[in-house]
Amino acid sequence: MSAAEPTAEAAAALFDLLTHTLERRTRELSIGGAATLFTLWRSGPRRATTLATIEGVTAPTMTALITSLERDGLVERRADPADGRASIVAITESGSAYIEARRDAHIAELAAGIDELPQPLRTELVSAADALAALAHRLGDT
Repeated sequence: MSAAEPTAEAAAALFDLLTHTLERRTRELSIGGAATLFTLWRSGPRRATTLATIEGVTAPTMTALITSLERDGLVERRADPADGRASIVAITESGSAYIEARRDAHIAELAAGIDELPQPLRTELVSAADALAALAHRLGDT
């Protein structure tokens, strides 16, 4: 057995463990929880009331989502530096890793599907993506 084999076996075991954990978390995380986590990942810490407005839910619903995400170690509440009486919600390293892993998996799945398309359709799709990116930029959504 070469020295690389135990390393590869350990890497495979770690990968299997992380994959299992990610799959379990994906099943446990609600759509609202995933959306809230993504908002925090993309935009940074926010007050719960701001998150409720962004996600289009009531304050009590957002409080429940935050409590669930906090229990899972995906977000944390911190004192608001602008107002010590208030708190803000921030994504944790685990929360960022969760979002990044889901994002990477979705990108890989889309890329694999795109690769299966005939070349003319792939070319059209790239042009459409460029047009959508330009539109999003003009609308200030990037």
